[in-house]
Amino acid sequence: MDGYQRLAFFQASSRNKLHRDGLIHSAGTSIDVDGKRLWLHSASNENGTFIAPHAKRGQEAIEDIGVCILKLNGY
Repeated sequence: MDGYQRLAFFQASSRNKLHRDGLIHSAGTSIDVDGKRLWLHSASNENGTFIAPHAKRGQEAIEDIGVCILKLNGY
């Protein structure tokens, strides 16, 4: 298994663990990469944090990244 395959496995495992354990917090912030603005999206709970870059912010990015953010009480 090469590094790419290991990372893909780790990413999938991390996302699944957040889904299973329950997401507590999500956030996003912009970063500059080679002169382009990207967004770092994070999802975390007491057991771990998943961070992924994306060209966009908002729901489209969250869906592309694959981390489900549950809406609680309409928020």
